[in-house]
Parts: sequence; C-alpha cells; structure tokens
Amino acid sequence: MAMSTGGRCANWARMEPPGQTSTDGGGALKAIDLAEERLAKLREAKESIEKSYDGNDKNELVPTVNSVPEEVREIREVCADAGYHNQKAIEEIEQRGVDENGKETQEGPTVYSPPKRQAHHPTVADLEKKPESQKPPENAPFSAEMSYRLQTPESKAAYKKRKETVESVFGIIKQVIGFRQFSLRGLAKASIEWDIVKLAYNFKRLHRLSAAYA
Repeated sequence: MAMSTGGRCANWARMEPPGQTSTDGGGALKAIDLAEERLAKLREAKESIEKSYDGNDKNELVPTVNSVPEEVREIREVCADAGYHNQKAIEEIEQRGVDENGKETQEGPTVYSPPKRQAHHPTVADLEKKPESQKPPENAPFSAEMSYRLQTPESKAAYKKRKETVESVFGIIKQVIGFRQFSLRGLAKASIEWDIVKLAYNFKRLHRLSAAYA
C-alpha cells in the first residue's frame, strides 16, 4: 500500500469481501454493509484529523497515519512529501528498536519521506546512470539515512506509486475541474468546500468508470 498524507485520499476499487463476487446476491449485500462500515470508520478518522489539525505538515504525519482504521486496511508503507519530513514522527510510526541480540527491529510501516523537496519532472541528469549509493555510517544524520533509503529500488517503486495515485488526482482537480483556491476562510468552511470538490471528482470518476464497463 502506498499512502499519501498530502492528499489524505483513498481510492477504493472493489468493496467485496474476500471469497465473494458481485454476481452473488448475498455477497453484494455483504459488500454494501462492508462499504458502509468502512465509510463510517473513515468519517471518524476525518473528524479525528480535523480536531488534531496542527497547521504544520511536519506535525500531521502521525495523526494522519493513525487515522486509518485497521479494519479498513493494513499500512505497510507510508509515502509523504518533504513537507512532512519529521525525524521524531517517522521514528514513532516505524517503531524501531533493538532486540536482546542487538539486532535492529521494526514493528511499524516503513516511511519514505525526502528531507528536501523533489522535482515533479525528471531532468536529463536524473536519467543518467549513476554509481550505486553508499550506505551512510551508523552515526550519520537521519536525513542522510533517509536519502539513502529513497535510492533503493523498493522505495523508488513505492514513491512512484504515490505520484501515480495521488498527484494525478490533484492535477485533475486543478486542470480539469478548475479548482485552484478556496473561496471560503476558516478550517470548518474550507473543509466543507473541499468536501464538495472531492464529491465532484468522485462523481466524475464514477461516470468515466461506469461508461468504461457499460
């Protein structure tokens, strides 16, 4: 799973329980019940985020990750942009420690968050073949460790998925729907306005998907 904290968006493709198909009447009803249950959990999560809203993205990483109920999905990876890079928050999410044998352990999901802002479009230099990055020493700063982590094939694949699933949504909202700034002020009013934008995007998406499968 690639989770973007920047958009706090979740894309739901199929809501059917495991082992059930849409051709099964009982399965369809169970799918509806499951969808309603998940939506209720997400509404609770949204209210929780609004109550804990800090105004600084660096302090929003932990509450956003914790807002995803376990019943909805298990988080194995968290991909966040540079605005959310916070060593203390990342360490809290990953729950790293050392076992009795001195071996490093990790109970939480792996976080990929660059220390510095990354360009949205690759340059010629990015396409050039580069020597393999050297692992930083144990006493290296956390930012160096994260920069090295982001160079691995696993992290590149995860971060690429983030750009594909989340950034495209923002692009459509800005370029196609034409929403580029809020007309209302205050968190409560802006949240309502953003809910309307999300509703418009989801209806548009639903229309396109329905036409494709008609």
